[in-house]
Order: sequence, then C-alpha cells, then structure tokens
Amino acid sequence: MGTARTTFARAWMRGGVFAGIAATVFVAAGLGGGLADLLTAAPATGVAQGVGAARGEAGAVRWQTGLDRDAEAQADAAAGVLDRMLVPRGAVWSRSVASEPVPATADGDPLAADGEPASVVLIADPEASRRARLVAGDWADSPASRAAADAAGSSAAAVQATAAAELGLEPGDVVAVGDDGARLLVTGTWEPVDPGDPTWFGDALVAAGVTDDAFGPMLVDEAVLAELPAAVRVRWTATVGPAPSAERLGELARIIPTVEPALRDEPEIGETGLTTSGRLGDTAGRLVAADTAVRAIAPLALAVVAVGGLTAIWRLASLLDEARRRETVLLRARGASPARLAWTTALEVLVVSAPSAALGVVVAEALLGAARGGEPRQAAIAWATGAVVAAAAIAIVAGIAWVGAHRPIVRGAGDDSGRAPRLAAAGGTLLVAVLAAVALSQFLLHGGPLVGGRTDPFAVLAPVLVLVALSLIALLGAGPAGRILERTAGPQRGLTPALPVRQLARRPSLYASAALVTIVAIAGLTLAASFAGAWQGFDDRVAASREGGQVRVELAGRGGAAAADPLAIDDPFRVDGVTSSAPALTAEVRIGSDAATLVAVPASELATVAPGTAAALDPRVASLAEGPGGRPVPRGAELAAHVDIAAPAGTPGTVSARAWLLGPQGAATTVPLGTIPVGAGADLAADLPDVDGLELIGLELRLTGSQGLGDPVATVTEVTAAGEPVELAGDVSLSAKEPSARLAVPETEGTVPVLLSARLAAAIDAGRGDPMTFRVVAGGVELDGTVVGDLPALPGSGDLLADLGALQSAAFAEGGAVPRYDERWLAASDPAAVALALERAQPVPLTASTRSTGSAAAVVAPAAWGLWTAAGGALAFALVTLAALASALGAARLSEEAVLRAVGVPARLQARARFAELAWQLTASIVVGIAVGLVTAVLTVPGLVRAAVPGAPAALATEAGLAAAPWALAIAAFAALALAVAWFTAAAVGRRAARAIARGDDA
Repeated sequence: MGTARTTFARAWMRGGVFAGIAATVFVAAGLGGGLADLLTAAPATGVAQGVGAARGEAGAVRWQTGLDRDAEAQADAAAGVLDRMLVPRGAVWSRSVASEPVPATADGDPLAADGEPASVVLIADPEASRRARLVAGDWADSPASRAAADAAGSSAAAVQATAAAELGLEPGDVVAVGDDGARLLVTGTWEPVDPGDPTWFGDALVAAGVTDDAFGPMLVDEAVLAELPAAVRVRWTATVGPAPSAERLGELARIIPTVEPALRDEPEIGETGLTTSGRLGDTAGRLVAADTAVRAIAPLALAVVAVGGLTAIWRLASLLDEARRRETVLLRARGASPARLAWTTALEVLVVSAPSAALGVVVAEALLGAARGGEPRQAAIAWATGAVVAAAAIAIVAGIAWVGAHRPIVRGAGDDSGRAPRLAAAGGTLLVAVLAAVALSQFLLHGGPLVGGRTDPFAVLAPVLVLVALSLIALLGAGPAGRILERTAGPQRGLTPALPVRQLARRPSLYASAALVTIVAIAGLTLAASFAGAWQGFDDRVAASREGGQVRVELAGRGGAAAADPLAIDDPFRVDGVTSSAPALTAEVRIGSDAATLVAVPASELATVAPGTAAALDPRVASLAEGPGGRPVPRGAELAAHVDIAAPAGTPGTVSARAWLLGPQGAATTVPLGTIPVGAGADLAADLPDVDGLELIGLELRLTGSQGLGDPVATVTEVTAAGEPVELAGDVSLSAKEPSARLAVPETEGTVPVLLSARLAAAIDAGRGDPMTFRVVAGGVELDGTVVGDLPALPGSGDLLADLGALQSAAFAEGGAVPRYDERWLAASDPAAVALALERAQPVPLTASTRSTGSAAAVVAPAAWGLWTAAGGALAFALVTLAALASALGAARLSEEAVLRAVGVPARLQARARFAELAWQLTASIVVGIAVGLVTAVLTVPGLVRAAVPGAPAALATEAGLAAAPWALAIAAFAALALAVAWFTAAAVGRRAARAIARGDDA
C-alpha cells in the first residue's frame, strides 16, 4: 500500500509532464493510426474509383472471331480459358454474338430512313436486359414475347429505341432480314442505362441507334443469327468485377496479353481471325502503378510522425527525469533498485498512455469515417499503430528513468560531463548520414522509389533518411554556430543579446530536442508543399498531353471523307459550358516500318482548345498552318464549272463531279456538283454552305457504269466561285480500274509541317528542317512532311502533330483517302459536366472523357494529403517540445533569475531576454527546417512525382513547385503559437524574478 501511495504521490507531483505525455501519445496515436488506415484504405478506394471511371473500351477487353458451326463447343472452349485465366483475377466476362449490317424489309418494302435503304445489326446478348431499360413493349426473351412470336410465325426481337423511331418501327411490326427473309416480330424497344458502361464496349450503335451504315441493334435469339447469310461474329467481353484490389488488377493486366494465344490453342475456337481490342490492360496497369507509388510515398508521412512524436516523448521523458533527479537519488539511497524505479515509471506511463492512445485512434477513425464515408476502414491497422505508439512511449520514458536511476548517488557524481552524449549524437548522426547516402544513391540511380514497377525497400526510405540526416547535421552545427554568435554578441552592451546568445551557445543539449522536432516538422511541411505543388502541376501536364482537350470526345464509325460531312460545318458539341471546340484527327502512321501516332488539329485553335499542353504555348505551332491549304471562297457562294467527257462512241456510264472543301476549322467535306453522261458536256453548279472560312481544295470526278468498255477523258474549264475565276482546270483520265481523278488548286502544293515528340525525333534522328515521309495506315496515303521541331510531349499522346487543314489538303492533292476527323476537343468551364451532358445527349455516336478520367490522382491524392497531415502533426509535437523546453529552462535557471535580480537586472528585462532566447531559437529552427526541406525536395521530389504519375512521357521533365498558400499559412500559425508559448514563458520568468528578492529564494 505504501508503494502504491508513493508512486501515486510521485506521479501527482509531475502531473503537468504526464499530461504532456498523454497529449503527445494522443496526437501520435491518432495521426499514426489514422494515416496508416488512410494510406491503406484510400488507395484501394482510388483504384476502385479509377476502374469505375473507365468508360467504354478503356474499361474492357474484347476477343472476337467468327461464329463456328459448332457454336456450343466453341463457347465451351472459350469459357474454359476465360474462367481459368480471368475469373481468379477478379474479372467477369460475357459472351455475345453480332451480325454485320444486313438489309431488312417490312411489309415487302425495304426498311428506309430519310428515303435511303437501311441495314440493321442483330445481336444475341442474354445479359443485355440487365444493362438496358425498356421504352415500350417487352424483352424478346420474355415468355409473352416468345408466345407472340410463335403465333406470328416469327422470332422475337427488341429494337434500340432511337433506331426504331428512325425506321418507323413499333411493337407488333414484323421485319424480314437477310436474303432468306427471316421474320422478326418487334416485341419492344429499349435504350441503354449507361452507354459508357464498359460492357457495351463503347458500341456507337447501342448508344445512338444509328451509324453511317447501320441501324439497331436488334436483340434476338442466337438461333436467328446462326441462320443469317451475313458475317456473324462471336465476342467475349471482359470487365473488372466488384471491389477490385490493386493486386488482382496487376495480375489481370499481366494476364490479358496471354489470353489470345490461349484461345488460339483451342481447336474449337476456329481459325476465322481471332482479334483482341480494348484498353483495360492499360487502365489496370496505370492504376496499379499509382497504387505502388502510394506505397512508396506512404512511409514518408508515417516517418515524419514517428520522428516528431518519439522526439517529443523523449524530451518529455528527459524533463521528467530531470525533475525527479533528487527524488531518484533519495529513493536509491533508501534501497530502491533502478529496475524497480523504471518499472514504476512504466506503470505510470501505461496509466496515461493507454487510454490516450485508444482515444486518439477512436477520434481518428471517427474523423476518417465522417470525411470518407462509404470507404471501408482498416481499423485493425489503426489500433495496432496506436498500441505501438503507447508501447514506444512506455519504453522511452521507462528507459530514460532506468538510465537516470543508474547515476551514482554520491552528491555531484551524477552531473554529466556532456562528452558521452555528444559522442553518441555524433555517432548516430554519422550512421544516419551513411544510410541516407546509400538510400539516396539507390533512389537517384533508379530515378525514384520504384524499380521495375515495384517498390525498392531501401530507395523508398531515401526522402525521410535524407531529411532526418540533414536535420541532425544541422543540429550538430548548432554548437559551433552558437559559440561564434556568443563571441560576436559578447562585447555588445546590455543584457540582450549577450545573455540569450550565451544561453543558446552553452546549453545546446537542452535546446536540441525542441530544435530537432521543429526542424523536422518544418522540413516535412516544406517537402509536403513541394511534392504537392510539383505533383499537381506534373499530373496536370501529363493529363493535358494525354487527352489534348479538357474534354475529349471520340466519335464512332467515321472513316474516309468520301461524302459530305455535316460535322465539318456544324458543331453539335457546343453544349452549355463549352468555351472552345475544335476537330481532331488521331491516326496510325508508318515511318518506314515503324508505327507512330499522328494527331492533327487546327493549329490556330490549339492554344484555346488544349490549354495547359506544351504545344499550346509553343510558337512553332503557328508554322504548322503554313503548309498546304485551299483557296478561300465566300460563304454561300455558287461554285460553277464546265465539264466535258470525251470517250469512244458507245462508251456507257456517267461521271459525277463534286467539290472538296475545308470547313472553317480545316475539316474536309464535299459538295456534289452534278452528273454528266459519258460523251457529253455540261455546266455544273452548286451553292456552298452558308458559313465563313471555307476553302476550296479541288474537284473530284468519278466514273460509274462504264463496264470497262472505254476510258473517258474529263476536261474541266471555267471554274468560278461567286463569279470569280478559280485557277482550277485540266484534263483527267478515268477508267474502270481507276474510276476517280482529282484536280487540286495550287494552294494544296507543299509538304506538311509537323512537330515531333522528343521520343520519335530521337528514334529517327530528325531535327528542325529535315524532310520526312509518313504513310497514313487508314487509306494508305503517303505524304511528305517537314520537321519544324520537337517537344517532350504532344497533345493527344501523339508522336507527330500537324495542322488538320494542311494534312487533309495534302492527302487530297496526293490522290489518297482523306480521313475524316474522329475526335472533338473541347475546352469547358466544367469539363466533367460537359462530358456527362454529351454522353447523355449523344448528338452523334460518341464517348466523352476528361483529363481526370485517365488520371491516377484519386489514388495518389491521399498520400499527398497524408504528407500534409503528418507535417501538421509534427508541428504539434514541436509545440509540445517547446513547452517542455520552457518548463525545463524554468526549473534549471531559478537561481540565475534570483542572482540577476539581486545584481539589479529588472524582472521585465529578464523576461525580455528569455523571450528573445526562445524566439531566436525558434526562428533559427524554422529557417534551418525550410532549408533542409528544400534540399530534400530538390533531391527526391522529382523521383517521387514521376512515380506518382504513371505513364508520363520520359522526355517530359518534372518542374519544381510549391503549394505556397497552405505552406505559408501553416508556418505562420505555428510561429504564432510558438511565440505565444515563448511569451507566456517570459511572463512567468518576469513574475518569478519580481518575487525572488522578496522571498529570499536562492534556488
């Protein structure tokens, strides 16, 4: 009982110190547990969100081949492969069968839309009804629909609602498809719930019901498709299942390329052109890389908390030991052993740290639950971290008590010389510096904490080791720096600055813990601000170079520009919120045998439609528009020409003429001028579209119906636009083998100026002014280009960047296929809202994405937030150690205060000197901390940032950044609170000094 009473009395006397220990454990456990939970759970949530945000082909992979005669055996063989390879890795797959467009009739008349015959696409997909909703009628596979179809001698079919409206179909109508006239009873109409659902695979027909060559789809039974004479293909579409993990995604990304060979090895699959498409592998790989990056960054946040928290507890433990020194000597003289004193101290700390740690974890979990509702929590990790914090506090305080109890009990023998602690500090600093140097060399060698997509366990520690090593080195330099300042300030008159500087120089060990925690906290804050600023800027630039526009609209079903293209003139994409809109063409090209990606956009509009890209601000982009072009023509002008067709007598056929134009933004389109019988001549004319900015690039004449009986020669003369003559005349030969020929205006001459990516420029050894030749794979046109320069990254993930008008003009003049643009780039005030509005409206078949769609920021952002939080916690620990320092100074310098008062130093001057002492120490620590943080950031942030932005072009350099506003605000708030502590400490010094003589207090 006496022992318990003694223990309680000792603890009660030092209640302030134990309160500080409890507060420190509370903050450390809450921060450590909360961050451990967050940095474990949040990346998984971000990965799931990234998978959910993938639209269309970006979220799926599809294998397709011809439907085999033994469809059941084919399906079983594929199911065996996909179940074995995909399902264990978290993927789900579905099978569907689709036809090529087939002609259809209703009541004996061809189905038609706007007077033109229509073809329809049939699909057998048992799971389609789960991803779609009925607009009218019933599904084709319902019992009622089957019964109605049987009664009508037909098969049941449900038609996409827009297609049904365009074709004039309603439930109850009967449609005959294919050459054999298979009868289909329309039982219902439907629309997709979400056209961007990856399971639909970005099918433009599902979304819009209409493409250039087909209507539909019509959902039917597979037996109907098996009997069609048209080509029928079977598709297996795989997507990611619910609650995907990064580990499963990584396995899936690695297995996807091996699925096609495995399917080919199955004889039942057949040999009818098995193909693979979809970008799920790329999406999964990018998200897995981001998750790995978070694992590389997370230790830094936890290490900052650990260093700050442990140092604060060590300072408080030292304060407790100093305060109890006389008690310890007395108890040791009465027979108490060091082990017993350490044990009772451990019990004391256990009583305050266990509930504090538990409360800290509870508060952290509650805050995380409120801030990130719906996210599964990792409470076990948080509680384990809290237990480690409590155990560490007990071990540190008890250990220091045990060391203190081993001091000799002879009066004065326990006074430390200071040599051993200094040697220990120097040795520890040297060890940490060596470890930091080795870790940093690994980090710099690999360009970051990742090696081959995996975390290097040593390189990942480089940032925190460098930060701590520099902090310790700065701390070792405080002694010599203080002595220099002491000699400088000594000759000056007055108590200030001589006394504060002398105390700082002669008591470095007393200030060491507060200085170390402050330096580490400020350095951690600076590192967090540097990472946040650089990462956000780099991620934005990579996203801009990947997507191009703030909204990227991919248009389905657009091939060569062989007919009038309304989208070259009209812009149905300018919904609310769109500030700029421009056409874009993305095409595969060949340079020799090497594949590359060509991106063509209106060069004059790149800066407004693709802000934030490197090309948008590059002056060389303007030179892209100096290539081939057209002759400007007035809006709504009449274009006229006289055409004579000479041919041997009796040559059958007709020749049609059309004008090729560039629209206001350089997109090519055609205007028909008329048709002339072979052997005749005529004046042809047509009104051009009523828009500004049109350019004429030439005329095309096409022979039909000649049956190979003659080779007509067409002579074009008297070409005028709005009555003004156009330099466009000549003779062209036509034949059954080469039925078309073109006449181009002189403005189409010249090479196509191109900007190259740095990667491609290095690969082909091309520089400014060099000629090059590239072939557009779709259409096969081969064009000559001139290199105007290179950039680290081009918008749209391209390897070559050209002006759209120059490219299409040159393709026309070369006589090859002129590709229609297949994308639209938009700038918008709210890109996400614009993308959603376009996907819902579907003005044409499209899928829309934003720069954030392909970004892994949702995965990495919690790590950046965790760095900020850890730095904030370290600042809180710094305040605790500063308060402990103030308390220690007050206890250690009572005699000094009385002596100074006795020799006539006013209490107010002593208070002012103590405030200056603490303020200078604080200022120096903040300045050194900023310097340490900046040096650490320069060495490690580029590697951390590149790891946090997977898929970044290697040539695109990271740039230094600083989230200045929160960084400055945090430092200002910390400095204000720390100065408040210093002010209260100085006020206490003044009060004690004022009473010292009156009481006769000499100790």
